[in-house]
Amino acid sequence: MRNSKATKRRRGLTRECYGAKLAVVKKGEMFVVSEFVEGHNHELTMPKKVHLLKSHRRVSAAQKVLTRQLSTANVSTCQQMSIFKLQVGGIEYVGFLPRDLYNDKRDRKNVVHGHDANMLYEHFEMEQQKNPSFRFTFERDDKDRMTHYFWADATSRKSYQYFGDVVVFDITYYANKYSLIFAPILGVNHHKQTTLLGYAFLNDKKIDSFMWLFNEWLKAMPEKLGTLSYKEHYDKFKNCIWHSETPGEFDARWATIVGNSKLSTSKWLQDMYEIRDRWVPAYTNHMFLPT
Repeated sequence: MRNSKATKRRRGLTRECYGAKLAVVKKGEMFVVSEFVEGHNHELTMPKKVHLLKSHRRVSAAQKVLTRQLSTANVSTCQQMSIFKLQVGGIEYVGFLPRDLYNDKRDRKNVVHGHDANMLYEHFEMEQQKNPSFRFTFERDDKDRMTHYFWADATSRKSYQYFGDVVVFDITYYANKYSLIFAPILGVNHHKQTTLLGYAFLNDKKIDSFMWLFNEWLKAMPEKLGTLSYKEHYDKFKNCIWHSETPGEFDARWATIVGNSKLSTSKWLQDMYEIRDRWVPAYTNHMFLPT
């Protein structure tokens, strides 16, 4: 068990016989300097080197904000120092050294250390509350550290139904801050544009990690309607989609068809209805779509 009393480490003296002295005495309501000896056993720092002293270095709040913005834009610490030197006319006027920027970055990382994974989890929970079609899952190791993360939004799941014939799995991206691999799952839409079908963070390139990701990805992709059920009501759905003149008319006709066809429990139909403002003509006719 540790001793509850704080202990101080004894440090060796680097300066001895320090001759400087200042004595002050109180006379009535005033303090008077009674003795002043200006003596040193070492040379004083030259004015042009004062900026190197720790006691004279400080990163202001405004400078910290600017360095964080520059870091977000992938500007290195060395380049940041060049910007500050250019602003004030020299390193001696900046007020700090590169090591002070590194120390500030270290301190900021320590503040959120151990909380980043929880914040990401809370963010995904909020996204799922806003849109039930949002899917995510994760995996921890024996030390309770996040090792795998997968998520897919409603757009990705919908895109898979139309453009899932050819899928590309890319693991060339690294998140340097956490040494994780960013692994997007990609497809190509009818405009020959890249479309995202899922996202993941992985901590390695092992086969087990890839199997975990693909299994979770397939679980997240919604199933389409059974062929027979859809064929029986195809004309009604088609007429509802293409011949409804207003959003209100579409909603009413859709509800009637779904109720009569006993397909109200279809997850795929529910997902499609939730994003109807993106694909139903009655909702998009007001948009200008040049051809």
